Amino acid sequence: MKYLSKIILAIKDRNYRNLALKKIYFILKNFFSNIKIKFLNLYNTSDNFYAVYDFEYCPVTFDFVNFICNSKARFISSKKKNFYIVFAPGSVNGFKPKARLSVEVMNWRFYNILLPITGLINPRPCVMTFLKREQYLNFISKIDQRNIFPSKNEQLPGVSYSWPTTFQIIKKFGDTRFIESSDEAKNHLAKMKLPEKFITLTVRKSIIDITRNINQDLIDNLYKDLSKFIKVILLNDAETSQNKTIFEFNVDLRCALYEKAVTNVLFNNGPAMLALFSKKINYYIYEIVNDSTLVTSEKWLNRMGWHKEFKYPYSNKKQIINWKDDNYNNRIKEIQNLIKTH
Repeated sequence: MKYLSKIILAIKDRNYRNLALKKIYFILKNFFSNIKIKFLNLYNTSDNFYAVYDFEYCPVTFDFVNFICNSKARFISSKKKNFYIVFAPGSVNGFKPKARLSVEVMNWRFYNILLPITGLINPRPCVMTFLKREQYLNFISKIDQRNIFPSKNEQLPGVSYSWPTTFQIIKKFGDTRFIESSDEAKNHLAKMKLPEKFITLTVRKSIIDITRNINQDLIDNLYKDLSKFIKVILLNDAETSQNKTIFEFNVDLRCALYEKAVTNVLFNNGPAMLALFSKKINYYIYEIVNDSTLVTSEKWLNRMGWHKEFKYPYSNKKQIINWKDDNYNNRIKEIQNLIKTH
């Protein structure tokens, strides 16, 4: 009956496009996953590797890209056969205590950002979800710690998606850029009427850390000046966009669009993670430092392992990070050079 009641509630949820159907799908998937666990004794299978994204500590953001690429590297190193992404519910409405976003927004992000990102890893990992934290804790307690990321010794808040962890894994494993759009997204994009050559300009508009949002005058100038050289496709990056294009709503198609673009002008925002962890996306990250908020300040980035003149490991000449150059004309010239050399 508890599954039926959840399905009924999901059907009534009309706040976001397709959210109700997605909820029903994952409620049913969770139901059958529980049957598998119970009758197939799944947690005793030694060929499985489990990467746990714990909402008690982890945010519902594009930081998940960092986590899933770290997890894929650890899975490959483990030499296990089966790769599982486990979403562990937090203790308050399924998410972490004192979250800055509403439950409604966090659910939207979970279904429309985090879950689709699992499809950008090839082969796609199996996904496990739990209705209650107690179910997850009971399940994970039966798993060999050697088959879990992060392990008990690593289970500090945020360690699984943190940059220090990423740099440690890169040092041991090598290139962890595993993000790539699906064949379905590539085929869909090929049927769309897009310019032969274009670039994208991604704007940060979010309801949290609004001081990180990009100045509209800067965006207007960039759009006007770059449009002199090439067609510019303008994209928003957040759930606050009132009139979403298919690329803003669909992470897989956004990734495919980024791959097809001559280059992608990004800021220190969520979608930039897709570019950083992709071998196929050309990018120009306009400004990585934004001292208006802690997590993008120069001091914090230095602490995370980022520093001036930093170049992301294994990136190429068409994947550029601008640290904090205030000369607008120099930036336009750099982007123009990327367009010319395509």
